Amino acid sequence: MTLKQPALTKITKPILTGIFLRKRLFQLIDRSRNRPVVWVSGPPGSGKTTLIASYIENQKIPCIWYRIDEGDTDIATFFYYMGLAAKIAASLKGKPLPSFSQEHLQSIPTFAKRYFENLYNRLYNPPSLPFSKVGNRKGFTKGMDKESFRKVIDRESFRKENRTGIKKDTNKTEFLIVFDNYQEVSAESKLHEVIQEGLSMLPEKINVIVISREIPPPQLVRLQANSQISFIGWDQIRLTLDETREIVCMRKHGGFDNDTLLQLQKRTDGWAAGLVLIMEMRKIRNIDYHVSDEVLPEEIFDYFASEIFNKADRETRDFLLKTAFFSQLTHHMAEELTGNPKSHLILSSLYQKNYFIQKYDQHSEIYQYHPLFRKFLLTRSEKTFSPEQISHIQHTAALILKAHGQSEDALGLFHDAENWPEAVQLILKQAPSMIAQGRRQTLETWISILPKTIVEQNPWLLYWMGTCRMPFNPVESREDFEKAFTLSKTLKDAPGIFLAWSGVVESIVYGYEGLKLLDHWFSIFRELWSEYKEFPSREIEAQVMCSMLRGLSFRRSPDSSMELWADRVFHSAQACRDMKLKIQYLINLACYWYSGAELQKLELILDSIRDLLHRLDLPPLQRLTASWIEAAYANMTSMYDRCLKVVSYGLELANASGIHVMDYILMGHGTLSFLKTGDLVSAKKYLRKMASSLNTEKNWGASFYHYVAAWESLYCKNTAQASLHSERCLKLCGDVGNPWTLSLAHLQKAFVCHVLRDDMNLTEHLNQASLIGKQSKNEFIHFACLLIKAYVSLQKSDEASAVTLLQEGLRIGRENGFVNLYMWLPGVMESIATKALDKGIEISYVQDLIRRNSLLPENAPLEIENWPWPLKIFTLGRFGIVKDGKPVRFSGKIQQKPLSLLKALIALGGRSVSVYQLNDVLWPEADGDAAHTTFSTTLHRLRQLLGHEKAVHLQEGKVTLDVQYCWVDTWAFERLLTQAENLYHKDQKGNASELMKKAITMYHGHFLDEDQPWAISLREHLRNRFMQGVKKLGAYQENLRQWEQAISCYQKGLEVDDLTEEFYQRLMICYRHLDLRSEAFTIYQRCRKNLTAALGIDPSPETKAIYESLVSMSR
Repeated sequence: MTLKQPALTKITKPILTGIFLRKRLFQLIDRSRNRPVVWVSGPPGSGKTTLIASYIENQKIPCIWYRIDEGDTDIATFFYYMGLAAKIAASLKGKPLPSFSQEHLQSIPTFAKRYFENLYNRLYNPPSLPFSKVGNRKGFTKGMDKESFRKVIDRESFRKENRTGIKKDTNKTEFLIVFDNYQEVSAESKLHEVIQEGLSMLPEKINVIVISREIPPPQLVRLQANSQISFIGWDQIRLTLDETREIVCMRKHGGFDNDTLLQLQKRTDGWAAGLVLIMEMRKIRNIDYHVSDEVLPEEIFDYFASEIFNKADRETRDFLLKTAFFSQLTHHMAEELTGNPKSHLILSSLYQKNYFIQKYDQHSEIYQYHPLFRKFLLTRSEKTFSPEQISHIQHTAALILKAHGQSEDALGLFHDAENWPEAVQLILKQAPSMIAQGRRQTLETWISILPKTIVEQNPWLLYWMGTCRMPFNPVESREDFEKAFTLSKTLKDAPGIFLAWSGVVESIVYGYEGLKLLDHWFSIFRELWSEYKEFPSREIEAQVMCSMLRGLSFRRSPDSSMELWADRVFHSAQACRDMKLKIQYLINLACYWYSGAELQKLELILDSIRDLLHRLDLPPLQRLTASWIEAAYANMTSMYDRCLKVVSYGLELANASGIHVMDYILMGHGTLSFLKTGDLVSAKKYLRKMASSLNTEKNWGASFYHYVAAWESLYCKNTAQASLHSERCLKLCGDVGNPWTLSLAHLQKAFVCHVLRDDMNLTEHLNQASLIGKQSKNEFIHFACLLIKAYVSLQKSDEASAVTLLQEGLRIGRENGFVNLYMWLPGVMESIATKALDKGIEISYVQDLIRRNSLLPENAPLEIENWPWPLKIFTLGRFGIVKDGKPVRFSGKIQQKPLSLLKALIALGGRSVSVYQLNDVLWPEADGDAAHTTFSTTLHRLRQLLGHEKAVHLQEGKVTLDVQYCWVDTWAFERLLTQAENLYHKDQKGNASELMKKAITMYHGHFLDEDQPWAISLREHLRNRFMQGVKKLGAYQENLRQWEQAISCYQKGLEVDDLTEEFYQRLMICYRHLDLRSEAFTIYQRCRKNLTAALGIDPSPETKAIYESLVSMSR
């Protein structure tokens, strides 16, 4: 008969028959269960296990029984078997308890909390418990509000709400968990920490009973201090005189008078095993207990055991000696080993007589000798059998154990028998499942017990050793994989070759030695692929492709043939029906395309990942990795609010799952987002947290920290610190060998050099970044270098070079969907965008950059009308509002007051206009309070109409239109004219004329051409400036003999004011120079007609003189 579960006795409660029920202690246990934990301790043979097993049986309490042994030193083994115990003993259904894997090694306590939360939730799930929602959630947050989520991750809150140290009603306990043989846990084992977490958060209705030969270890002292543990020790467990009498009577032993009982009680000191032994010895030999004081309990046991053994027949003795090699057995196993057909009767008889044997599982009838009795038998076997016979017994027993699924015991016997081929075969068969269970340390121990020569000559043992060591020591792991690869190549073992190659790549990616080692292994893979041309299996293909893509993500190969693997993974992901494998493909693709800044492809992949994250219950590490990529993508696409939300979710998930390997990178992206949104306080807080979560042993983590710290220093204008951090970042990135991060480090260093006015090194770092980008085929780096060079050219007033660089850079940005420089100094993007719009370069794309990044130069570019202002207000020749690129339509009288307020505000200057002044011009007849109320109401309605609360400021009785939100044509018109006049004074008439043209083109008519007294002053002021501008520009163009342009200028002036006679004069002269006398005559006739009709006057003598000159020329 084959056992359904390996090591079933480990997770099964002993079955008892014919035992004395210790009701005195049952009552004590009842009282002790007022506290969450009951600690039962006493010497071997004191009846601890029997007491608790009989108590549970008598009280009919459901339980999980877990017998601790040396294997639990690997806590993954503990979690694995505890999961089996919960499933079997508590009949748990649904998905299994959380699996312990390598990413939990750095946060064992947090994983333990989550594990026990999940376990307790399934054992007993009252509505009031916060974690009652955990078992049903998909992901961590689906179906939960924020407060509920926080309760799940706030374990201290959970403990306070659900455990006060004293249980309220012991008669309603729903479940017991028993940890037997706790003394087997070594003092330095992490299992103490795990148990401490589990015990400290027990909910109502669940007790834990710990059985041990020792008192609680120091790791559990906090539980004792908080009165969480009740103790039942040797003083309570030892048999009383009455109990001794009852046991004697129950076993039908006669001849014990009161004096003998007293002497027996004194001699055994209440030791249950001693009592049973003495009674059995009395049956064997009439020992006078009055004179046996010199015999110690251990000696009694040995003597009794030898007497039983010596009195048995030879066949039974042989049976006992051989079956002692089993740590647990069935009668079928015993019969296979001994060939004794009476095996069932022998085991049954021993059990019925309570001869130091326990029985587990009524149906399977699994037995286990008492440890002391088994030790005696094993010691006797060494004296009875020859070494060859013992080796044969061990080998046979191991084969039987192997066949019955008891691999761990079988391996121990193969080792003792030095049967290395069988041991190796067993290890290799069990290795995949053990890795899947997270039991790496146990598997490593198994391999380590083999002779080193055997391990070194077997590529698969080396492969699995490397797999075990990966989370703990990637360097040693790589060495194992490299040896496995070499041996596999010699043996032409294709599966071994490809898997060992994958292992080497993974150990490099997750190791500390840098990524440059990957170049050699990429080269090796090209040779392998040219030789094999296909993978040995789909499973190996999936593993190798994921490793390949991870390697390429961090170390972009200049060999274009390697890039084809990304396309292969993409097509595999599309066709894949295994959702767990599909998400692995997609996450690796996302990493790959992020490292190459292929944002359009990355966006498609992230859409698929989001869908799977929503539909599937994925492991926390995959969710955290997806969060990192999502945050990085949001940062690169200027979605800073989204980035911060993703970072916040990722950190909450890390706290809930106990997996903190991604904390530093999430905090880093959070810091960068805070910097770019101007929240320097939050950025500093995140940076400090990032520093505290950093593993400085890994250069790539430290390099990212210094990168972020350098930018934080730059934004805080701490140039010295920025220089130190950027230098350190560049050094570490060079050591790591990731082209993406190295190029970003060079770009950062270029900005630092710009601040330090170190132009020579600035150029060198930009050239280095550009070279790396070209070698790694990263268009983003090319884009960023071009724009930064353009910015530097603008700072040097080299406009021609800047324009050329902007044209190429912005084209690349538009074609690839780039929306920022990843990180940049304040003012850089604004300067670039201003010049691009001014020169008409990629206008729509640049406007999108401005909107996405909320760009606004320190001096608002009011003169650039195509800057994408949130609000644009037109007042020259027409009144209109454009909000976010769309005209605002006005309807009904209800909007007239807000619009009048806006017009008056602009007419009075638009900045720091007194509320009293506005009230006076708009509501002159209203008294003070009424005017104030009307103003407040109207201002509120105006803000609603504009749709931007911050567009209109009210501070200390002054009203201001915010230039960050509002563009007003009158402001832009005056700014252009002022700039032009300043250039005229500097004798830069060419540049001045260009600005003048823009201003004149912007003037579509007079300011608010309506009958309002408060508009007259600004209207006349703007009209006069317009007229002067037309005259000045026309004169400049005439001087350059640009007659057509001058004609256009004067005609623009007449479109606005057709009574300005000087414009008619200049037009006639321009047409005369062009020998277009008929057009000149037409202008004269138009002038005379307009002056006569409007003013009732003839043209001036100057105008007539020009006309006469034209007439004379035509004769």
